[in-house]
Amino acid sequence: GMVMTLAIANMDKIVRTGMQHPMASLLGIGSADGTINLDAVAEAAKKNIGDEGLKVNLSLLGFTFGDVTFHRSDVDTLRSYIMNA
Repeated sequence: GMVMTLAIANMDKIVRTGMQHPMASLLGIGSADGTINLDAVAEAAKKNIGDEGLKVNLSLLGFTFGDVTFHRSDVDTLRSYIMNA
């Protein structure tokens, strides 16, 4: 409860800090100022999703929320939501 609330409240800081990591830069998905190369992330995700979709078990901090299947079109939808937020 409490950890999840704090993580959600600080998600922007968590993501920006992660994108500043040198590995994010090496992968071409992040930069020193914490910005995300959303196009690179979306294209890599779509290339790794098969015709039947990609089944993902949603877990965070030891809490399991269940399985979700993502399809290539879901990546485009999510990218659109992020770009228009």
